[in-house]
Formats: sequence, C-alpha cells, structure tokens
Amino acid sequence: MNSIIKLIPVLCAALVFNAQAAVIDFEDVAEGTEGTSIVSGGFRFDANNAGAIYVTNGVRCAPPCASNGTRTLMAAGVLLGYADQVTVSLAAGGDFRLTSVDAAELFSFPFLADGASVITFQGFADGAMVTGGSLVLDQLVDGPGGLNDFQTFTLPGTVVDTFVFTGLGSLTGNDGFTLDNFVVELAGGGPDPDPDPDPDPDPDPIEMPEPGTMALGALGIIGMSFARRRPAGRTPACSRSS
Repeated sequence: MNSIIKLIPVLCAALVFNAQAAVIDFEDVAEGTEGTSIVSGGFRFDANNAGAIYVTNGVRCAPPCASNGTRTLMAAGVLLGYADQVTVSLAAGGDFRLTSVDAAELFSFPFLADGASVITFQGFADGAMVTGGSLVLDQLVDGPGGLNDFQTFTLPGTVVDTFVFTGLGSLTGNDGFTLDNFVVELAGGGPDPDPDPDPDPDPDPIEMPEPGTMALGALGIIGMSFARRRPAGRTPACSRSS
C-alpha cells in the first residue's frame, strides 16, 4: 500500500511535465501549394488516387469554400482531379497521437452537396488498424469572411504511425473535405514535429504553465519529498549493520 501511495506524486508530476502537444496549422506552407504530398510542421499529408491536396485560406475558391480565415488543407474530391482521402504521418517516421482536428465541408451552398457530409478516420500501427470512427459535418458553410465554417472534433489519441481521413456521403460522388489545426503529440521520444528553424538567435518563447498546472506539479514534487521521509523512531526494514 505504501508503495502505491509513493507512486501517486510521481504520476502527477509526469502528467504535468511530460505532455507536449503541437498544432499543425499549415501556416508554414505557401498559399496555393498543391501536390500529392505536402509537409507541414514535420508531418506529411499524402493524397490518394494520384490526385492532389491544396493549401488555401479560401479567398481564391470558386465556388466559395469553407474558411476559418487561415490556411487550411483541402481535398477537393476526385471529380475535380483532387483527392478524397488524406493520409497523415511523421515526415521522419515514428509514432504519434492525434488528439483533435478541425474539419469542414468543401463548398458553400448551392454547391454544398459536391463534398463529403462525413469524414471517416482510421489509425494504424505497424500495418494494423488500432482506432477508427467518423466526423459528421453539420452542413453549414457560408464561405470566407463569414462565420467559422469549421467544427472541432476530439479524436481518441491512440498511438499510431499513420492516420487516414476519407470523405463520404456527397450527392455527386466527389467527397471532398477540408481539414486544419491538427493537435498532435509525439510518442516514444521521436523527432520534434515542429522544430524551431532559427534555434539560437531567436529561441522559442518559454511557455509558462497555468496556475492550476503549476499547483499540481508542486503537489507532485512535495508528495515525493514526503514519501522519502521515514517516521522518527522507526527502525528501517533493511538496516545496515555497522
């Protein structure tokens, strides 16, 4: 029982200080970039069907496409010569967790039906599927300059080496969709998914934890110090003879 109590502060401290997440938002990719494979923040995004995926902030779309005011990743569907599936992996290889993503339809009304209404996802580790599910889109899109067209979806956070998004449910068979703001965490000490391109002259700012996080970390450290103290007057179980 005492061993379990001693482990509690250690686990609390680990949870506070070891979780590191990055957001892949495509702002490091030039507007209008198009290709079968695009790299952003250390992650690679691959198109299917020899199609292409496209990075845009929505202002050049005709008809108007979903927009949140920043650059997003668009799979415009196979009928338009693009992809209806996007595969995500670390560019340098390795395992990761994908915990959240923003997703939206392809176009606004009256072209809303020319895109997916559901995006399925599957996560793989060493070739075996370890997680799966679907993102149901609300079919509300008003295009650039209006309301935020994207919905934020929480994902299982299972450790994977590949994550696949596939569009389904369009009335035309095009099944295009748009993605942004992938929240990722590395697993197993892999390479930094978002390395600082200018490490020494302009280091990344140090993020200060929120007060609640600091308090939890302090409690973990204090708990560890108390766990090491022996009650006065007690003879240790394994004393060393002089």
